[in-house]
Amino acid sequence: MKSFSKLSVGVLILLHTVNLAAQQHENSRMYNPQNPEKMPITQIQKNKETIYKLYIDCLNTGNLDILDQIISEDYTTDYKGKKVQGPSGYAETVKGVLQGFPDIKFTIEGMIAENDMISVQWTFEGTHNGSFFGYPASGKKVINRAVAVFRLEDGKIVQNRVYPDRLGILQQIGVIPDLQAPVSERPNTKHN
Repeated sequence: MKSFSKLSVGVLILLHTVNLAAQQHENSRMYNPQNPEKMPITQIQKNKETIYKLYIDCLNTGNLDILDQIISEDYTTDYKGKKVQGPSGYAETVKGVLQGFPDIKFTIEGMIAENDMISVQWTFEGTHNGSFFGYPASGKKVINRAVAVFRLEDGKIVQNRVYPDRLGILQQIGVIPDLQAPVSERPNTKHN
C-alpha cells in the first residue's frame, strides 16, 4: 500500500511538472512585435498589437491617417471638458503633444492585459520646438512618463485614460519652477 501512495505522489508530481512546462511553453509563445509570425495570435495579443501600432506606427511617426485602423468609430472620451468621438476625436486629443514635440518618440516600458483592458507604461522623449497647450517653444528636451489604460472591442480602442506627469513637463519646459533645482537655476525667480 505504501508503494502505491508513493507511486501516486510521484505521478502527481510528474503531471504537475508537465503542466508547468506546458504553461511555460505557452507563455513563451506570447506576442512579440519583433517576430509576430512565429506565434498564434489570441484576442489579447491582437489588442496588444493594436497598442503597439498606436504608439510606434502612429504617434512616433505623426501619421494620424492610420487612426481609423486603431481607433473605433465608437471611441469616446472627455477632453478639455467636452466629449470627443471616433478617430478624429482621438486625433484632437494628441495633436497638441505632437505639435509641441515634433520629434517625439514613445517607448513602451510594459503592458498588462486582461480581457478587453490593457494598461501601458510608457516614456516619451522629445524637444519642445512647437507651441504646447499655449506655451511657446522653449527648445528644451523633455522626458515624460505615464500610464495609459485602454479598453478595446474587436481589436480597436473604444476608450482610454492617460495619466501623464504634466507637472514634470511644465517644469522641464520652464513654465513652472522645479523646486528641487537650485534657486539660481529656476526660471522667473529672483534671488539676492
